[in-house]
Amino acid sequence: MSTAHVSLTLRGRSVNKGILIKDGQIPFSPNSGMTRYDVGLLGSSSVDGNLDVVHVAIVDGSVVIAPCEETAQRELVLVQQYRNGCGAKRWPSFSVVFGPETRELSKASTSHGSGGEMWSLVSVPLGWAENIARQFIDERDYPGQTISYTPDFDLAKMESDVPRALFIAFQGNEESARQFMARVAALPAAVLDEHIVLVCGRDRVRRHLEEVSGNPEFFGGADPNRVVGYIAEVHFGNVNQPSVGGESLGTLAEAMKKAGLA
Repeated sequence: MSTAHVSLTLRGRSVNKGILIKDGQIPFSPNSGMTRYDVGLLGSSSVDGNLDVVHVAIVDGSVVIAPCEETAQRELVLVQQYRNGCGAKRWPSFSVVFGPETRELSKASTSHGSGGEMWSLVSVPLGWAENIARQFIDERDYPGQTISYTPDFDLAKMESDVPRALFIAFQGNEESARQFMARVAALPAAVLDEHIVLVCGRDRVRRHLEEVSGNPEFFGGADPNRVVGYIAEVHFGNVNQPSVGGESLGTLAEAMKKAGLA
């Protein structure tokens, strides 16, 4: 390929500049998996280090990378897909769909044991790696995700409609999150016990909210500890409550108003 590529390494929500070359090769160093197969050469170069902008060539079926000083027109991305093993199984797996915009140049993978990984070297349009990373939700107890390149993906718009904290609490089910927002808006504020909502533990909060709402399915399967801050902000305006899923509670209430639920 005569086209200059900016080289990046993608793993979950992390996009790092450069691809590491060690001893003339791109090292395959997975964190999980026992038996390795298809461990062909991911790529090689005559220059060691973290290469930034490169030219890519296929020589005798193998990928060869050479540094250059041209303006990059595409990305060369080392995609590290993974399925977590023992000690991390409550965290989501990360997989990527390589669509028509992608040219897969090489790959290496593991199997058996606890967890597994597949690394692929791909040529893709500029902005591809960040687009994939922004879509991945790396939260404990959130389901594994297989992500496709979506050029019109707009994280800010998504979070203005449904707060990210609720999106995470309901494991990506936007409709369930919206239904919960409506149930919160309908709570009779006069009989809500602020002390219970703000101070008590999960089971006491669950019993109180189910009783006040008259709905034994009030939480819709969400963990009360993940959504109680949202309830507190909406009904008590308690801006000193901790953030939920990295999003401030004030932002949650504002999003609810935008959705016409407050």
